[in-house]
Amino acid sequence: MVAQEATLTSGFGAELAALVQEHCFYHLEAPAARVAGWDTPYPHAQEWEYFPGSTRVGRALVETMEAWTMGEHVIKPPDGGEGAAEAELVEWHAKVGDPVREDQVLAAVMTAHTQLFFAATLGTGPRHAIIAPSAEGADSPGGIMSITVARRLAAALSLAVLIAPAAHAGDVTFQIRNGHPNAMRVELYSQDRDYVWPGDGKDFYLDDGETKQLPISCNEGEKICYGAWVDGDEETYWGVGPNNQENCEDCCYTCSGGQTEEIDLEE
Repeated sequence: MVAQEATLTSGFGAELAALVQEHCFYHLEAPAARVAGWDTPYPHAQEWEYFPGSTRVGRALVETMEAWTMGEHVIKPPDGGEGAAEAELVEWHAKVGDPVREDQVLAAVMTAHTQLFFAATLGTGPRHAIIAPSAEGADSPGGIMSITVARRLAAALSLAVLIAPAAHAGDVTFQIRNGHPNAMRVELYSQDRDYVWPGDGKDFYLDDGETKQLPISCNEGEKICYGAWVDGDEETYWGVGPNNQENCEDCCYTCSGGQTEEIDLEE
């Protein structure tokens, strides 16, 4: 899966996905998925919905894992040689729910001359589990035996759960008005964990007189404080200031799900 902030169409992620398809096609178990920004001009008023956040990335991971989960593998009986005309399935060596590895013996067949074995040819990688063994046509040379398998995805699905929206129990929108004659920068700081919005060394920018809505996802009951400062002058600040370093009164809020907090920052 490729994630990028740029638009989906003609984005760099498309080039990466094409390179994966070109060089790794026979090793892929599912299509290369892409999660990206919308195919629109950059929407400043909805920038956090525009970014490929946890909801869309988590959904793409789950869909990719589901596409990778099930598959039917067809295995031809081994060559009995010596002009063998028929073979009888005499024993399964694996049952429904068993883990399966490459080259593991799955079943035995008997010809007029010898006993032969079916071996799994599933490719390297994670273990598989048999869901439905079938031996239709396996009683004759050139017939087929098929097994439906599912890969064990505990680790991959755990990753999807970690970044999916269920990790956040609440949402809150901060509506901040810049009443100062100069532009200002704003960050939101969790007081319960080491987390900053928007993070990654970025901040929210407000022109003088501008009002901006800042929707964020947060944990239920989490305490969040705002810090704002004049652009280019960190000595003039509001709330906890830049880098969450100052004490404040009435600048912190509790995430309880869906509320909007209105904040006026005056000169």
